[in-house]
Amino acid sequence: MKNIPLLTQLGFSQQEHGIYVTLLEQGPSTISSISKGTGIYRPTIYKTLPKLLKQGLITVTKKGKRNKYVAEHPRMLEGLVKEMKNKVESDFDELQQIYLVHDKRPLVKYLEGRKGLSFVLDDIAISSNKHDVICRYSSRKDTTDVDKYVSQKYRDMREKKQLERLVITSDTLAKKKTTPRLDRTIKVVPTKFDLFDDDVSLYIYGDKVAFVDYNSDSAFIVESKYIASFQKKIFKLLFSKL
Repeated sequence: MKNIPLLTQLGFSQQEHGIYVTLLEQGPSTISSISKGTGIYRPTIYKTLPKLLKQGLITVTKKGKRNKYVAEHPRMLEGLVKEMKNKVESDFDELQQIYLVHDKRPLVKYLEGRKGLSFVLDDIAISSNKHDVICRYSSRKDTTDVDKYVSQKYRDMREKKQLERLVITSDTLAKKKTTPRLDRTIKVVPTKFDLFDDDVSLYIYGDKVAFVDYNSDSAFIVESKYIASFQKKIFKLLFSKL
C-alpha cells in the first residue's frame, strides 16, 4: 500500500488512508480482503467505512449475499481540497485581521547582509496589491551592484502584480536605464542641486517605508500607515516638481 501525503494533509486518519488506497489498488473488495490488504482489524474497518461512504469516496455494491466496497475516482478528492482551501483562506483572513489590529505604534524591522536586503525587495512584492504604485528614491552609486539582491521571486511577483514604479534618482543612474519600461517612470534630481550619490535607497509601499544603505549592507523597514502616507505625499510633491 502506497503512502499518499495528500490524504494526510486532507485530514485522513491512518485507517481511512489505508482503506481508500487499498481499494484503489485492489478494486472492489470485501471486508475480509480490505483487512488482508491493510492489516486493519475488521471492527475498525466497519467503524471507518461510514465516513468514507458519506464523503462519496467509496461506494458499496452487492454481489450475491456479499457487500463489496469500491473506491471512487480520485477526482472526488477535489471537493475536499476545495473545502481545505476555503478553510485556509478563512483562517488566513482571521489571522491577518489579528495582525492588523495590533499595537498602532510603528513596527521597525532591522535587516543586514545580502539576505536582509533581498528580504526588503521580496517584502515589497508580497505586501503590495495588484497595480499598486511603488515610490522609490535611489541615490545609489552607479558602481553598486543591486542585481545580487534581486530574487527571482521578486521579479515574478512584480510582473504578476503589474506593479508600477515611480523613481527619483540621479542623472547618472537615469542614463543607465536605457531600456524604457511602461511600469517605470523616472525623474531626475538636477546635478546643480546635488550629485545624489549617497548609496542609499528609500522605498514607500503599502503601509511601509524601507530604508536601504548599500554602504553597510543594512536596511530597516518602518511599518506605519501614517508614516507611509506622510512619506508618499512628500514623494509625490517632489515627483510632480521635477
